[in-house]
Amino acid sequence: MSKTLTLYEQLSEYWSEAIDKKKGSLETYEKQFRVKYNIDETFIANSLFINELLDYIGTSLSENKLNFIHNKETVCLLFPYYGIRIACTKQFIENIPFVKNLLSGEWGDNNVFTYEYFNEDVNEIVSGATNIVIKEATLDSILFEKPYECKVKDYENKGYYHIRNITCNNLLELIILNNKNRYESVNFSQDDRNEFEY
Repeated sequence: MSKTLTLYEQLSEYWSEAIDKKKGSLETYEKQFRVKYNIDETFIANSLFINELLDYIGTSLSENKLNFIHNKETVCLLFPYYGIRIACTKQFIENIPFVKNLLSGEWGDNNVFTYEYFNEDVNEIVSGATNIVIKEATLDSILFEKPYECKVKDYENKGYYHIRNITCNNLLELIILNNKNRYESVNFSQDDRNEFEY
């Protein structure tokens, strides 16, 4: 009887490994995406982030961020020529006519695709994100249906800034604004921890 259990355990382990290898793990897909689509930097886009519609994730991603990026409810815009990926909520996509148009048609080419992978957190094969590889359009040509209005700190020198209203009409403007804010908060801001204390 114990030999049967041992054999069963061995087969069970083999089947689990076979599923994992057949579909690939989350980390495997992430490595393949980075190589195949020239992805260096990753952003997460969500229009609920007031004034900070993009969250810069960078090059090394936590497991939580990977689960969001590769979730079936996420739409990833892959820009090989820019070396970036923007993982968008479906609600954010509603404001980008170019992407909505791509998703509403037939997905006949390899530029729009989904995939399945083995997710160790839920221990099952799950559907991944919808990915759109964008090579023909530039970031500045991907317009928002309704431009985003943002209030940002515009630094004059270290610790001194004006609040400015900025309008972002396209993805390029939004990414440049995010990069500018990130750079200036690291290099020009002072310790603002007490700024919002009451």
